[in-house]
Amino acid sequence: MEYATKGVANAGLTTGIIGTALGVLNNGGLGNLFGGFNQGAVCSENTPVTRYELEQERKISQLESEKDMLLSDQKTDAKVLELYKYMEQQFTKDRENVSARFTATGRELAEIAANQAVINQRVTDNLSFVDSKIDNLRNDMNKEIECKTLPLEKKVPLSSICPQPMQRYNSWTAPTETAPASNS
Repeated sequence: MEYATKGVANAGLTTGIIGTALGVLNNGGLGNLFGGFNQGAVCSENTPVTRYELEQERKISQLESEKDMLLSDQKTDAKVLELYKYMEQQFTKDRENVSARFTATGRELAEIAANQAVINQRVTDNLSFVDSKIDNLRNDMNKEIECKTLPLEKKVPLSSICPQPMQRYNSWTAPTETAPASNS
């Protein structure tokens, strides 16, 4: 384990020394390493910056971030508005459909009520007609019954009674001859 750790440390140290040496050579010597000016005018991402430049870079990043947030908000607002308009159209169509269905249902109910009123009137007229027929029949029967009612004080001739009643004393006589023998 010691050998592996020492080897990694030695490799890191060697890489750092080589990187520093190459940096000194690329940036114009040791003068640049300690804050001197770069006579070669070579730009790299590792060029030292002042606090002022760092602050400006921070402000630029902040403004770009705010700009991106505003653009994102605008896009979101546009999408929300688009969705709102779409939903409003759908709700309007639904309201129109529901309204049309209620209107149609109302018309159908009115038609059914009108037909029912006609049927009710017909039933009432038919019942009145049947009632009048029953009343007329009852009156006719009462008149007939009154006509055929036998008064108890009067004698009714036998010819007025149907079927003819049997005579009180009947004239039948028993046969006196013997009956003929049957040939069975």
